[in-house]
Amino acid sequence: QNLTGLVVFNVDTDKWNRSLSIAFTNVAPGATMLVNLNGLTVNTRNLVDGQPLEITVNGVANDGAAAKRILFNAPNATRFILNGVNLPGSLLAPAAAVTVANATAMGTIISASANIGTGAMVDWNQFDSSSTATSSGPVFGIAQDYSIFTFGNFSMTNGGGSVSGGIAVGGNANYTGLSIGSGLNSSS
Repeated sequence: QNLTGLVVFNVDTDKWNRSLSIAFTNVAPGATMLVNLNGLTVNTRNLVDGQPLEITVNGVANDGAAAKRILFNAPNATRFILNGVNLPGSLLAPAAAVTVANATAMGTIISASANIGTGAMVDWNQFDSSSTATSSGPVFGIAQDYSIFTFGNFSMTNGGGSVSGGIAVGGNANYTGLSIGSGLNSSS
């Protein structure tokens, strides 16, 4: 039987941090998933042997259409590390320092701070709350219009990845060793 509407998964963070794969199954197409992670540190690289975590929904990884309806909620996290994984959805970690390296985040990231490192890609898939009965408007408010919305500092360094969509920063933004493009003209 497929789960429909708003489907809530409560995932033990200690198990998450030690897993090689997390599989969400029997989720109906069009259902909205809320994945609650209640630990202080969430890490997508297995803490036992360093292998990356694989996350699938109904046996599929990297489903952009499904990612628009998945929210990873880490309300207590102070650190959230995306390393070597494809996170198929948006991340709500308002108290966390989020690091993305050699990984893909397929949604909006809302965090205390964000660091985009080598091999990282934030592929903005705006969260779609239309299948939830709890919201008549955007779930994230104005933050929904950005791929990264951070209350504090943001950094992206040379060799860093890419971010599609806008970035909203409440603190300092630090871009080191990056260029903005060759189509810009300098003015005097």
